[in-house]
Amino acid sequence: MATPKRRHGSPADGDGFTVVQSKRPKQEAGPYTPAGPLPQWRIAAHQEATQYKVVRWLEDKLKVALRVDLSLMGDYFLRGATWADATTLQEIAVGQPQGIVLVPKEPTRKGVLLGYPTALPLDPVLEHPSVDAAERCYHNAEHGRRLPTRQVLLTLRGSVPASLDLGC
Repeated sequence: MATPKRRHGSPADGDGFTVVQSKRPKQEAGPYTPAGPLPQWRIAAHQEATQYKVVRWLEDKLKVALRVDLSLMGDYFLRGATWADATTLQEIAVGQPQGIVLVPKEPTRKGVLLGYPTALPLDPVLEHPSVDAAERCYHNAEHGRRLPTRQVLLTLRGSVPASLDLGC
């Protein structure tokens, strides 16, 4: 005997379950929808107010929906919630109303440098212009010892290059 096919949202036969399929609606890319992640801005300076007051002013007076990240150094990084808000932040960066100076944050990427000798210090790697930070990877050996490996975790400004010329 053939069983009938279940339709979307129809009750199941006998078990009492309902078959539900949920899909996110596809967002159509319009002619003015940029591709890629939303740009991020750092509050560089303001004449009289703190960075917190600048964020409150942007949200209250200009009605900009913001996503705010704080760095360990105490810097405020702003990102618009939508592309319209990101465009407003771009206009603020260009016009500098109320003395607000926004600097674009350059995107960073992480990568692993393979085969770097364990006897060499990380100074030549840190001197490279696109390297933001470098950290040697370690291997957990027996009895709680950590031994250095030939891998170095790099934080790079911009995109990850195919090769990294360290000049040695």
